[in-house]
Amino acid sequence: MHPILALVSDGIAKSKALIEDAAAEKWDEFYALEAERQILIRSINLENITLSDSDNEQLHELMTKLIALNEQLESICVQQRDTAAGKLQDIRKGNKVSKAYSQ
Repeated sequence: MHPILALVSDGIAKSKALIEDAAAEKWDEFYALEAERQILIRSINLENITLSDSDNEQLHELMTKLIALNEQLESICVQQRDTAAGKLQDIRKGNKVSKAYSQ
């Protein structure tokens, strides 16, 4: 197996784990794993590599999976951010109401 295929496969595994952490709102684990994943993703260099036809096809499939997982991860994170923002807004409204009643 070409080393680039192993790197992309590791990126896929980490992306899947991040999706699980985000869905479960395990943010401490998420941030630690995301830091590891970013290092790995940045180490993927596709310039000037020579691959056999089968390795090239496999790389294309893996990169397609990685991109799809990144899009899914982004969607989950945006949704979680919006949910957190809504909760924060509700807390702020509650604080305003509490202050109004206490005066």
